[in-house]
Amino acid sequence: MVDAAFLIIRLVGAGHSPERAERWAAGLTCWAGVSDDALTAFACHVAGLWTVRARQAGTHAAHNRAATARGYATWRNL
Repeated sequence: MVDAAFLIIRLVGAGHSPERAERWAAGLTCWAGVSDDALTAFACHVAGLWTVRARQAGTHAAHNRAATARGYATWRNL
């Protein structure tokens, strides 16, 4: 589940909509039983973690990853 959830964020960063990325994950065996609350919590955790790491690294790529994760976490919370 964790690998698929990370890939959702990467797919969103590559230009896929969050809905489409989550629909893709729904077809995976490991995705069975993943609750919306668990996915939202994961998205928020990753957004915070990647934001801290981006500030530490200071690279453009790290800031882009963090922004993508924050955007996805925001979408999950709507």
